[in-house]
Amino acid sequence: MTKGRAHSIQNDMSRRLTPTLLARPAAHAARVIASEQLTHVAVQLDAFLADESVGFHDLRVALRRLRTWVRAFQPEVEDTVRKKARRALRKLAHATNAPRDAESTLEWVATQTELAPRERAGVRYFADRLEHEYNEGDAHARERLRRKLPKLIATLTKQLQTYRIKYDIDQPVAATAMARVTRDTLVAQAERFERAVDRIESPDDSGHIHRVRIAAKRLRYVLETIDDPAAAKLAKQLTEVQDRLGISHDMHAIVNRIVRELGEVSARDARVAALHALVPDSDRDRARLPAIRPGLTALAIRARAADRNAFDAFRADWTAERIAATIAEIATLGDDLLAHSQHRTRRAT
Repeated sequence: MTKGRAHSIQNDMSRRLTPTLLARPAAHAARVIASEQLTHVAVQLDAFLADESVGFHDLRVALRRLRTWVRAFQPEVEDTVRKKARRALRKLAHATNAPRDAESTLEWVATQTELAPRERAGVRYFADRLEHEYNEGDAHARERLRRKLPKLIATLTKQLQTYRIKYDIDQPVAATAMARVTRDTLVAQAERFERAVDRIESPDDSGHIHRVRIAAKRLRYVLETIDDPAAAKLAKQLTEVQDRLGISHDMHAIVNRIVRELGEVSARDARVAALHALVPDSDRDRARLPAIRPGLTALAIRARAADRNAFDAFRADWTAERIAATIAEIATLGDDLLAHSQHRTRRAT
């Protein structure tokens, strides 16, 4: 036999997991943090839509923090935060991927100076292509966020406002405290990060490198909510991982993109040559297409070097011993949070 009890969430909490919040039921505390992060998403959306010059970065980060939190603490919120809303959050978080990728690649291309004269045409060609893609992606993402995100914010606000705890009257068990759930979440995510690192086989293993970066980011986002100096120190260390592997991932993507561009240029060049053989005076693009290759090739070489340098720096700094020590520190942090929370609860009773 069960009995249900509804709870309403107060909005006077900070966005940090303070000792007081860690002592609360996990279903409550997880919603408090999620609600505050959702408010931040709403603020960033207003700024983003009000000014066309505002980029995706802040809104993108806010969306990803919220999605990471809801994902990490899904068992604590899924009784009211529906699968449909979680799926919509995932899709909108992904909506900024294409313009972000084009924008970051454009920024990198702009830093590539000291080009040989023969390389400049290809770099301009690539930048023009990226600019066009960014403008299209930006317009599409803005339109989608304008239509979809306000409704999702309203839906999530309502779904995060209450929760329900079920009690068995024959076996009454106190609600699980946020400190225990946070400890378990930190340990699980730290182990996931360690396993992801172990699966990297070579600098060209871009899929596993990307998974390490994502695992580090998700772990960092949880650590950054904890009001503790040890958590802040660990989050800073994981930022280094994310930054270096982010460079590696981005550069690898740029190399792959340029290889595709070179393939397309070669195919168009072959078509133009075939047309010229049939119609000798149709040589409008014959000089232009070969001129693009040196610049694209130079960019690909530079991107590959940057990829390797970033990966090598990660491997040099993050040895197996350091990773093991970091995992142990995270486990100790989780245990300390739980111990302090239990001590606080005993004193209160």
